[in-house]
Amino acid sequence: MLKEVTIRNYKSFKNKTTIDLKATKYSMLEKTNVKNGIVKGLAFFGPNSSGKSNAIHAISVLLDLLFVDSDVAIPLQMCFYNDENLELGYSFEIDQHDIQYEFVFSRDGNVVSEKLVLDHNVVLERLGLEAKTELTETTFYHSDSIAKNVLFLRNIYFNTQFSRFPVLKKWFNYLQNSIYCDFSNKKSVVFGQKTLSALVENVTDETVIKMNRFLEQSKIGYTLKYTNESKVSDFLNINLGDKKEFFIKKDECDYWIPLHLESQGNKELIPLIPIILHIVNNDGMLIIDEFNAASFHNELEELLIRYILTNSNESQLIIATHSTNILKTSLFRPDQIYSVDFKGNEGSVLKRFSSESPRQSQNLEKMYLSGIFDGIPNYRNK
Repeated sequence: MLKEVTIRNYKSFKNKTTIDLKATKYSMLEKTNVKNGIVKGLAFFGPNSSGKSNAIHAISVLLDLLFVDSDVAIPLQMCFYNDENLELGYSFEIDQHDIQYEFVFSRDGNVVSEKLVLDHNVVLERLGLEAKTELTETTFYHSDSIAKNVLFLRNIYFNTQFSRFPVLKKWFNYLQNSIYCDFSNKKSVVFGQKTLSALVENVTDETVIKMNRFLEQSKIGYTLKYTNESKVSDFLNINLGDKKEFFIKKDECDYWIPLHLESQGNKELIPLIPIILHIVNNDGMLIIDEFNAASFHNELEELLIRYILTNSNESQLIIATHSTNILKTSLFRPDQIYSVDFKGNEGSVLKRFSSESPRQSQNLEKMYLSGIFDGIPNYRNK
């Protein structure tokens, strides 16, 4: 599980900033929202352009750099407000083992340094185009085998699969199980081939059964089938030829409607269900930007969040949103919520709700909207 992220000179985050996922003193939701002393998710709130998306991108960029083949364009990830190097650090706990990984990129997109520490033992240390490591039979590497703009850990993993380090292999499985969703741009990124195959390339009868079981348990009121032909009404049959699509039948309705003719909310909900089921059953991170951009009713938003937090083992849900209706202690603990403010040339700053020690009986939404936790826009109607 992700335990901590440190950010410096990344996009709008100029000063050193820590995203802490270690649980604090609260006992509320301990059985559902906490695992091994680490919270099973975070929610970021703040005005438009305050840095909410940048906070979660500081997490997802690790996945991009390790697993995505296309150019991540590091120069575009640099802090907007100075000319210093980008620094990111991550702390994970896997099977009670501590993993710390950090790296620095120069302004031109080259790796300045890179370090991996397993249980306080440095197993990889890189400086420029030279590296030493305990992860491979070769101990020292020089410029002829190190790409200047690619993390060396990525190369080691793809060459060795960490065959001698089961903890690191499990860590990378956790990372590859993770999924990034951008609801505003209708885009999802999957980081493991096995996950990609399960979610995108192979909608099986078993997949549909699991989705229908989720819909039934959640009392959403729909039944699905995945087919190329269906009777829509007494007067219309739809045949999609070789193409298959989800069809939806609502409770107390006799007809099956193809997904492309459904509401925007259902167009977003149905593809999200396999992602949710995957993250519940496979430890990883589900990172969602602009969660409020989905056309979901407030109660559906809460249902989806609660389902993930309650049913997952060591998965973590990380979202950026404007949906203040989810600010309630029956859904999130105060140590799972951050506000984000923009401070001009000093960039974005974070504030953890738990720093104000709100009680379980207090209304977090009302407190946030009144400005107690910061992260509130200045504009007001006159």
